[in-house]
Amino acid sequence: MTQQNFIIDVRQGEKKEQLSAPAGANLLSLLQQAGFTLETPCGGQGRCGKCKVRLLAGPPSATTRSTVEERLLTATEKSEGYRLACLFQITGNLVLELPTTGYFQILTNPAEDLPVEPVITEQKINLPPPSLDDQRSDLERIKAELPGITIPFTLFKTISTLLRENNFKVKTACFGHELLVISGQKASPQIYGLAVDLGTTTITGYLLDLSSNKEIGAYSTLNPQRRYGADVLTRIQYCMENPAGLTEMADVVRDELNKMITYFTVTYDLAPTDIYRITVAGNTIMLHLLAALPVDNIGLSPFIPVITTETTIKAAEFNININPCGKITLLPMIAGYVGADTIAAILACGMDDHSEINLMVDIGTNGEIALGNKEAILTCAAAAGPALEGAHIQFGMGAVDGGISQVNFDREKGVSYATINNKPAVGLCGSGIIDLLAILVEIGLVDETGRLYCPDDNSENWSPEFPPSLCQRISKLNNVPAFLVASTSEGAVRDIYFTQKDIRELQLAKAAIAAGIKTLLDEMEISAQQIGHLYLAGGFGNYIDLHHAVGIGLLPKELEDKTIPIGNAAGTGAKMALLSQTCLARTETIRQKCRYIELSANPSFNSLFIEEINFPATIF
Repeated sequence: MTQQNFIIDVRQGEKKEQLSAPAGANLLSLLQQAGFTLETPCGGQGRCGKCKVRLLAGPPSATTRSTVEERLLTATEKSEGYRLACLFQITGNLVLELPTTGYFQILTNPAEDLPVEPVITEQKINLPPPSLDDQRSDLERIKAELPGITIPFTLFKTISTLLRENNFKVKTACFGHELLVISGQKASPQIYGLAVDLGTTTITGYLLDLSSNKEIGAYSTLNPQRRYGADVLTRIQYCMENPAGLTEMADVVRDELNKMITYFTVTYDLAPTDIYRITVAGNTIMLHLLAALPVDNIGLSPFIPVITTETTIKAAEFNININPCGKITLLPMIAGYVGADTIAAILACGMDDHSEINLMVDIGTNGEIALGNKEAILTCAAAAGPALEGAHIQFGMGAVDGGISQVNFDREKGVSYATINNKPAVGLCGSGIIDLLAILVEIGLVDETGRLYCPDDNSENWSPEFPPSLCQRISKLNNVPAFLVASTSEGAVRDIYFTQKDIRELQLAKAAIAAGIKTLLDEMEISAQQIGHLYLAGGFGNYIDLHHAVGIGLLPKELEDKTIPIGNAAGTGAKMALLSQTCLARTETIRQKCRYIELSANPSFNSLFIEEINFPATIF
């Protein structure tokens, strides 16, 4: 008997598509396979409540929600027909509306004056033409002028014609000991490279002209692996549970790199064959997933990766659409949870070349910390990023259109906020979350332990001094104290709350970062006052209010006036390694200087983490 398939009409912004699925199919899997994008921080395991879809039409059975959905969806969302795609089994024809992701604010550093020492070298050569007395092959003739150089087979077909058309006077370009390009001396071959920061949440790429050493353009997008989970642990788990998981992960990110290449070639009128080199920075798991290398052992103690040293691969092996002779270099990594992005950031800020001891903190989806100087560098990783980027926050979101990125409070005017691109408020992104939490702690509506006072609780600590404009925004949401940040009556797309559970998530995140920093300080036997500078890397570090970050105890108060935001330092480091042989070699030197501290096995970290859970007693 033929199995009946149901029709699912889906709309997401301008994209509309009609899908077909059998009874019992999982809606999230169907949508992802069709190329629709939904937020799935927990990897579709029914924990985060972010994969919301609006059911516009369907059979009666489609309106029955699970107990998890009843808990995770607000009353307004339930009344408007929202369901969680990961918990939805198809039992009939459906009409669905999906939220749009909109514009995502991704930090791309502008061009800087970077050190240049070309990895790809050009040389003009005049070859003796063949004769009856000199019957060497064309290949032997070139090798005699370029001793030690390997010539790839892909160039064999064009060499003979090219030599004769140019009277045996040609120009070559070599990557190390391999010939990449051969052309007439009057020709100006276009030789380009890409520097890529492969982040857990976002991917940023830079196109550079390797002949002039100029940056041509930048490209940024979301990492399509987000569909498998917001953090690396969820993605590792997916690979371990699904036989094809590793291949899927590699394929989607390689496809995204090819989209980047297409954008650059179309925008700047290049051919894919004009791109000869790509350097990639990223955390260890991201680079393993790009290379389709097993990540199982990184997910299990003692957290051992397959590779940590610099690795160069032919682009064709990754199905990356650049010149067939092109190379992809994965920058060196430090350990399972501190990767090439940290090495690239250290390279970019130069802390490996200074006598004074500096601190570098990159608060992205993963929190990497480095402390040291030119003699030695300690590193660690703190599991903090997803909450600080909104992934574990009920109304949290990435830095997309409508994300509340800044929150202010005035005792007379009350709460005000700013959103990305001034769009109607949709949710809270990381910088706005830090602002809001710091304000509530400063006022006293959130106490040292992280408790959000609620008038309904008749708390003995409730103070008549609390500003009425704030107090009237506090109520219960699903029996949990919650602060109303923005409402539909104020122009928001939906009522947006900041809940007691959100505060607990942020306490864990900020405690992990703060305790990680103190663990490295204790390991080096120095105090925060002895640190020269705090380099704050990444988009989150670039956009947060530093005073608020210090105020909630995320960063050391002693370093507030010593902090230097360095933006997308991983991307800058990847560009430096692309342009300079010395910088590329320096990445390996940095790797050898670094010592990794595994926080989960460090007794000091565990006690410091408990100390840092609470907020500072007196702030501001």
